[in-house]
Amino acid sequence: MEVNIAENNQKWQSLFVDCLNHETLICDVHWEGIGKLEISDQWLPSLPAINTKLSELTGWEGIFTEGLIEYELFYQAMSNKKFPVGKFLRDDPAFTPYPDYFHDAFGHIPMLHNQVFADYCQEIGRLALKYPKNTYVAKLINRFSWFTVEVGVIRQQNNKAYGGAIISSTKELQHMDSNPNIVKDFKLKDVLKSRIDDKKLQEVFYAVDSFDHLLAEFEAFSRYIASLDEAKQESDPMSVA
Repeated sequence: MEVNIAENNQKWQSLFVDCLNHETLICDVHWEGIGKLEISDQWLPSLPAINTKLSELTGWEGIFTEGLIEYELFYQAMSNKKFPVGKFLRDDPAFTPYPDYFHDAFGHIPMLHNQVFADYCQEIGRLALKYPKNTYVAKLINRFSWFTVEVGVIRQQNNKAYGGAIISSTKELQHMDSNPNIVKDFKLKDVLKSRIDDKKLQEVFYAVDSFDHLLAEFEAFSRYIASLDEAKQESDPMSVA
């Protein structure tokens, strides 16, 4: 179902109100973005209208894509300040394993009004493009991205979601809130060992203390990836600097 069909307004309203009922479990930056981008709970917002306001704030925009896109295309878009957006609207109001318009336009896009978080998303895109042939590094980058951009948690009085997959899922929000023991302190070695499963509720979340903390962890991660690449080159006589 295309998102520009008027009949989707009621479905959008229902999805929005469900998440609004869990407002205290979603980070402040997200709600600031909802306000600045003028995303309404009454009707389905058009992506061009959102982009007009978002581009003025941080230079980012959402771009429609057909379903899940490949690793390189996703991070290439991120490196160019473009966030892929699904073209359908879910039927299950509480959870979907696939990114739909609500997941992206409500869950992800509002976070990109914040310059610090927007810069982080661009930098992880750039990092991915540095190592296009290294499948091991790609796996690590996907894990770091998953446990931040998708299912990231920040400590603000209580645990609050900043990852788009949690923000847009009332089941995931309730799961995070009712199981505080699975919300762990963000430790790089733990994140990189954790398994991604996007088809069910998460087994673990990793919480940062602030977005400055997130950036510090990303800088440490970038240095670690660079050290892996350097070690590989030193051990490979055919490698080229």
